[in-house]
Amino acid sequence: MALNSRDYLVLVPYRPTSPPEDPRSLKQYFHNELEKLSATVAQVSEAAIQATDVAPRAPRRGTIRLNVLPWNPTGDGAEGLVWWNGTSWRRIASA
Repeated sequence: MALNSRDYLVLVPYRPTSPPEDPRSLKQYFHNELEKLSATVAQVSEAAIQATDVAPRAPRRGTIRLNVLPWNPTGDGAEGLVWWNGTSWRRIASA
């Protein structure tokens, strides 16, 4: 089963492509490489554990957050690591 990045937190590693031989194509080449790098940085930022006191807008399965009150995703009144299983937040560890 292939994981889709719409529902699952999937990191796609950046892989540079070879530069073109025609120097006139360098502008487009660098543009494309910068877009790929930007996408990779955005994925890594989303995948990083972040402390937050509000729920993420659209978590994807595999998202991990350090919940800080008043955000209480598991209803137990504790702060700590939680992960999104696709339907609800689950406690990993309490602070």
